[in-house]
Amino acid sequence: MLNLSHYGDLLGGGNLFFVASALSWASLTLATQKIRHEVHPVAINFYTTLFSVITYAPLFLWNTNMMEIGSFDGWFWGNLLFVSCLSTAFGTTIYYQAISIVGASKASTFGLMVPVNALLLSWLFLGETPTHETLIGGSLAILAIYLINLYRPSHLQRFRRR
Repeated sequence: MLNLSHYGDLLGGGNLFFVASALSWASLTLATQKIRHEVHPVAINFYTTLFSVITYAPLFLWNTNMMEIGSFDGWFWGNLLFVSCLSTAFGTTIYYQAISIVGASKASTFGLMVPVNALLLSWLFLGETPTHETLIGGSLAILAIYLINLYRPSHLQRFRRR
């Protein structure tokens, strides 16, 4: 959730990383749809995760004091394992399976629910008060999901030239 004072701030600082991440996720979704019949979703998840680890490990290790990592207790490592296995491994495998069943466009709409769910859960469990901008953004995400699932190619047939 960004709280931008000016729209020019969207491409400044670390926000450009989030824009690049969204573009790479869209590319990955489309590529997964192309190879869905040749490669199992678990294998796709394994290779994309391996690629991410290899790509970002140098950045992580460069910005981290290795002595601090060893000072974390068992609760930290248990929680890290739990979250990484359930949300990352299981969740993305289900997502890749959904791409092979319903297609990339409909499966990608579920990603639009992430900010809406984060908003609701932070309000319920953390007592955070949503801002007007956040509520408008969540409403637009839900509207986008509705419109994407409403779309059928046959709906546009009447607008084509003959």
